[in-house]
Amino acid sequence: MIAQAVGVAAASEHIRPFLPHRDLADLATLIEAAFGPELAATGSHLVQDLRQMAMLGPLLRGPNRLMSPFYGFVWTENGELVGNVSLSPEREDRAVWSVTNVAVMPEHRGRGIASQLMDRAIALARARRVRRLILQVRPDNGIAVALYRRCGFVTLDTVHELRLHKHQWPLVVGGPVARSDPASTLRAPRAADHAEIRALLARLATVGGQPVSGRQSTHHPWVWGAYRLLHYAVTAEQTFEVVACPAGRPVAYAFAQTNSLRGPHEAALYVAPQHRGHYEAALWEWLLARLRRAVPQHVHTTLSVSHPEALTAAWDLGFRTVRVLDQMALDLQPGRDPACKGMAYLRTAG
Repeated sequence: MIAQAVGVAAASEHIRPFLPHRDLADLATLIEAAFGPELAATGSHLVQDLRQMAMLGPLLRGPNRLMSPFYGFVWTENGELVGNVSLSPEREDRAVWSVTNVAVMPEHRGRGIASQLMDRAIALARARRVRRLILQVRPDNGIAVALYRRCGFVTLDTVHELRLHKHQWPLVVGGPVARSDPASTLRAPRAADHAEIRALLARLATVGGQPVSGRQSTHHPWVWGAYRLLHYAVTAEQTFEVVACPAGRPVAYAFAQTNSLRGPHEAALYVAPQHRGHYEAALWEWLLARLRRAVPQHVHTTLSVSHPEALTAAWDLGFRTVRVLDQMALDLQPGRDPACKGMAYLRTAG
């Protein structure tokens, strides 16, 4: 008991809440030291974005909840930021929080800093009555995986992050469509399809929240349509959607959202289990044919290993896996939500 009390007291001297106006630049340095090669491999601009935001200085003052995803705790020693854990509520379900940027400077590792930061983050989530914490971690990062398992996280899915390089697109995408071709059943969604698409996404959801298409959290098709128009008017970024309807009802759905700046374009694909193996290639080709109209960028997607047909179709078109991630979750109020709602797009915790 005495040793435990001493440990808590020692941690309290080093752990404090993250302050965006004060810590952003140091956080960028920490993330670069902890995840540099991984960020380079995935083409992430996180470090540059953090440093640009840090230039706002005093303008970043205010409640941390307004600065998501920079809500969390840091570990400092002699005025230096040496450890961090970030927390952010998921847009689709505010009772689900993502844990990200669990990082410790290399020279300070092996001292239990990450463990104590995680303990503080979990305690805060419990106090705020968060239902679930979610995170992603590379399965080959044994130290991080062991830490999260000790905290009570369990692995719910494994996903591949894939990229199609902007200079490696297939020369020909799509072609003449025969009546028997699965592509003959593809079309743009109609307003009447909205409820069916939402039901399909709910059935196929994976870890922690909802797919990023926005349809899953939009109950009325006109709201979704208005959002798309407003987003295009503000950013010039387009959203392309397609459904497969062999018998008049959607059994597969895919979308792509363009990025007019640094990229990449984002894409996702969902197929009902009983129809897998028939539509994946046609859906990918439909999306790529539309994305050819946009500014040339890489195309990014995340696919579960539970959908090998989608992975194979993506690989055949030139997508390459840039990293494999385990999606993990900790249910803080397990009795309230036995179902595993999904979030296919999560930031990496460690």
